[in-house]
Parts: sequence; structure tokens; C-alpha cells
Amino acid sequence: MIAIVITGFKDKISRHHYRVIYSISMDFLDPVQFRRHNRMIIIGYISIAFAIAMATAILVLLASGYWFNKKGEVIQNGLMFVSSTPAPADVYLNGVRNKSQTNSRIVLPEGNYNMELKRDGYRTWQRPVQINGNTVVHFDYPFLVPNNLVTTPQKTYDVTPTLVSQSPDRRWLITAAPGDMKQFELYDTKDPKNVAATAVAVPAGLLTASTEAQSWNVQEWSNDNRHVLLKHLFGANSEYILLDRSAPDQSVNLTKTLGTNPTELQLVDKKYDRYYLYDAASHTLSKASLGAPQPTPFLERVLSFKSYGSDTLLYAVTPSADSDNNVTIKMMQGSQTYTIRQFPAGTSYLVNMAIYDGDMYVVTAAANGDRAYIYRNPIDQINNKNFGTASPIRVLRMSNPNYLEFSANTRFILAENGDKFAVYDAEDDRSYAYTAADPLDAPQAHAIWMDGHHLTYVSGGKFIMFDYDHQNRQELVDSLPTFTPLFDSTYRYLYSYTAVKNDASKMVFSQTALRLPQDL
Repeated sequence: MIAIVITGFKDKISRHHYRVIYSISMDFLDPVQFRRHNRMIIIGYISIAFAIAMATAILVLLASGYWFNKKGEVIQNGLMFVSSTPAPADVYLNGVRNKSQTNSRIVLPEGNYNMELKRDGYRTWQRPVQINGNTVVHFDYPFLVPNNLVTTPQKTYDVTPTLVSQSPDRRWLITAAPGDMKQFELYDTKDPKNVAATAVAVPAGLLTASTEAQSWNVQEWSNDNRHVLLKHLFGANSEYILLDRSAPDQSVNLTKTLGTNPTELQLVDKKYDRYYLYDAASHTLSKASLGAPQPTPFLERVLSFKSYGSDTLLYAVTPSADSDNNVTIKMMQGSQTYTIRQFPAGTSYLVNMAIYDGDMYVVTAAANGDRAYIYRNPIDQINNKNFGTASPIRVLRMSNPNYLEFSANTRFILAENGDKFAVYDAEDDRSYAYTAADPLDAPQAHAIWMDGHHLTYVSGGKFIMFDYDHQNRQELVDSLPTFTPLFDSTYRYLYSYTAVKNDASKMVFSQTALRLPQDL
């Protein structure tokens, strides 16, 4: 019985398959049906292709920042990344609070905006912002200052110190103890709740004995944050001392060790044991090290120089007897020397260089000129057969510049003369020129880069901070111009030196919190 039922079921399936196959076969045998079938397939393919094309076009438009506004009009958007210290802060655009806070990204229609960053207890940060379609802008440097800064005295000095300096990592502060040139005080700012001074004494006999007036000048710190190169001044004489803050008994009198007292001593590649020695009278540059202390002649007719790394040197050289009257800016890399620029003979020349985003930037100016010239990868230009010479990518107009310096992140190049500033932005290929409203208090010769985006100096006894383009000027604390305030490594605290009221001979070392207690 079961076999009969199964057999009957198979017969029904076979008859059904036959009818389907027969129907399809008849459709293809019928020319009308066949053409209709082909048209349906072609229409289907066209519809799919059209849908893909439309989707691709929409994706391309979206990627280019195009979209529709509330009125149905096509607009092009840009993208803005905005951060703040501290965060979060409310973001206002043209007076309207945005739904996003720092740190975040915000999609905006192209146009001009006035951006404000606000946080309870802090001063408002603001600047004009231009958003272009299909572009990305970054504002990762806004620094919010508390409405009321709280300053706490740490120590009072009966006599103004002769030296105040900070290590490159901003952790260590060193002060020359008044009255004893062999004694220093070292502050560790790693723990802001316990910034106590530790005595650091150099070995007896390290300094040349003198009964004349003595003082210290800081030359530079080594990149190990342990050694600092100092110049000991006594009367009309001087000597170079390499101070080891960690092991002061290993400090070295470099003038005695090297057997010479050059006009200028610089570290090679920021290494504490390798040196460039410059003699201004003979315009000669030599090299020496602790391992090979006998100076080796290196270059002649040098007027100024700047080193980078272990084998790159930028320098101004006077003309030889059989050449014209021009001063040449040269760049030495390894064993190769390249001519960057020539200036008419004058008084002095400024040179500087650094690497930003993989590119070497060189800046140079004549102190009696009215321009600073910026080059990008000048050696590559010279070696390129299509160029053969170095051409500046930007010229900053600055009369009689006295200072050329890169910001801490090397993105910005500053040319300065007193309260006149010219700044080049290597990221956006844009320059700014302005005259600051606040004159620099003497004896300051120039402003100081606080970090990668902010400049600082003392004016009218107040410590001033502002953005690279002179936006967001802020008064922070009272300060002596002799010892400008110093920031800790996190920029949460500021350390300043101020005269005691009613007794200018005394000085107070103070700590100022740059954030509210809940943000520290």
C-alpha cells in the first residue's frame, strides 16, 4: 500500500515538472514572449545600474560635504574638531549653543562663525572661524583660564636669586641660592602638593675663586633633563660649568676641562658631553667632547650658527678675501654644504631650523633687514635638477628682527622685534602679522613660546598669555620680567617670582593653580 502511494506521488511531481518545463519552452518558442522576457531583463539591469549610479553620486556628494538644509537647498559642509583644556566646555557658534561639547567633532555648513567656548568658573575663549566646504579644521589648543586665579606663596627669598631655570620636561626648577654661588635649590614639581626645595651643592674648587660680583647665566639644558650648561660670570671674566642636578659632585668646569673659554658654548644634539665652541673675535667654530676635550677646528668666518641633530648645521659666513661683499647663509648636512641665501653685509644674522611633519623648515633674517625668509626642504630643492636653488615658501615682513623661534611643536615660526610679531603657520601655510598692545618689560628681549600655540611675556608687571595670532589675550599673575613664570608639565600650575610688596630686594616664589580645584 505504501509503495503504491509513493509511486502515485512521484507521478504527480513528474507531471507538474513537465507542465512547468513545457510552459517555459513554449514561452521561448513564442517570439513575442521571448522579446518581452528580454526587455524585462534589460530594464532590470538598467534599474540596478541607475540605482548604483545614484547611490555612488550621493556618496561622493556626502564625502564632499554636500547636503540639504532645512529649506531643501544644497549646501556644502565642513568638519571642525574642537578641544579644550580643561574639558568639556560648551561650544557656542554665532551666539547659539551647539549640542556638542569639547572634545568633539562638529559638522557645519561652510561660512564664517564666531566660536566661543564656555565652562563654569572659567573665562570665555573665543575666535572667528571660517569653515570651507569639504575641509577639516582643528582647534585642539584652546586654554581656558579660571575667572579667579589662586596664588599660594611657597618661599620668600631675602635676596633676589641670581638664576632661575626649568628643565625641558618642565619637571625640575633650579634656583641659585643668594649669597653662595656654590649652592643651588632644586624644586620637583611632579607632586604639586609638596614642592619643597632640595639643596644642590657643587664640589669645592669647581668654580674659579673671585672677590668680584658674581652671577649665573643659563645657556641650555641637555635633553636628559639632568645636565644644565651654565655660564659663571665673575667681574669681567666668565667660565662654563656643566651642572649635574642629580649628582652635583660630577659637575664639570668645562672651561678648565676643554682648556679654552669660547665666546659661546652649545651642546651638539642636546647631548651634555658634546660641544660646539664659537670664538666671536676670530669667527671660528670648533668641536669638542668630554671624551676628546681638545677642541678641533671646524669652520671659519662664521657669524652665527644653529645646529640640528648630530650632523646638520645652519650658519652665516662672511665673504672670503676674493669674493663680493655678501654674507652667505649655508647649510651643512653630513659632509655636504649647500648655499641657502645671501645677504648684503651688515651687523648680525639670525638662523634657525626644525622639522615639522617630516619636512625640514629653515628660517633666516638679517638683523638690519626687514624680512625673514622661510624655506621648506631647501636641500631637496637644491638637489632637484628642475630647481637647482633654494626658494623661500614664505617671506615674513619684520623690520630689524631680533628673534626667530619655532613653537614647541615646531608648527609655528615666530619673527619678532619687541612688540611687533610675524608668525607663520606651517600646517595651514598661512602667516599673521600684528603689533601687541602690551610692551615688553625690560630686560626681556622677546616673547617666549609657552607651548605649541601660545606666547607669553611680562608687561606692566603682569604675565601675559595669548594665542599665536594674538587672539585670547589673558592676564595671569604678577611677575618680575627678570624671571618669567614657568609652567609644570601638565600646565595645571604656574610658578612665578614676584617682588615682596614694600621691599623690592626680597622675592616670593609662588604657585598658581590654572584650574579650579575639581579640575586639578
